[in-house]
Amino acid sequence: MPELPEVEIMVRNLRRWLEGRRLDRLEVLDGRWLKAGDAADINGMLVTDVRRRAKYACLELAGKNGSCELVLHYRMTGKTVRVGGGRRHLRAVLVPREGEPVGFDDARRLGQAWIMAASEAPAFWAERKLGPEIWPDERSGGWWAERLGRIRG
Repeated sequence: MPELPEVEIMVRNLRRWLEGRRLDRLEVLDGRWLKAGDAADINGMLVTDVRRRAKYACLELAGKNGSCELVLHYRMTGKTVRVGGGRRHLRAVLVPREGEPVGFDDARRLGQAWIMAASEAPAFWAERKLGPEIWPDERSGGWWAERLGRIRG
């Protein structure tokens, strides 16, 4: 399973490969991969930001009709890769107008993605009940003691 450092590396790669580029299209090769949204909705949108939230990668997209987010969850064996490497387990491919396509490679078919309007993102994250990010925001010892002081484990 990709752990937090691996997800952070994949997010940094996505940022390098796609941020500031316009997406020509998203090709969904496995219908089970996309859990919500329509792949056609992000055609022609600009990738304005790529960030990590827990073990999710989030691509913020902007277009003529507003903004949305593409959220990726790698689960056990998912990874984002340059498509030119001859991968065999591609579930989806992001095709930018300039640059190499980026694929979601997942041998066990457990990875997932969601496309949602930017206004829907706060509810999406609230449903997941994720704890606070430990990095890159700096938190004082007192901040952590307040939140973890009652945990006996």
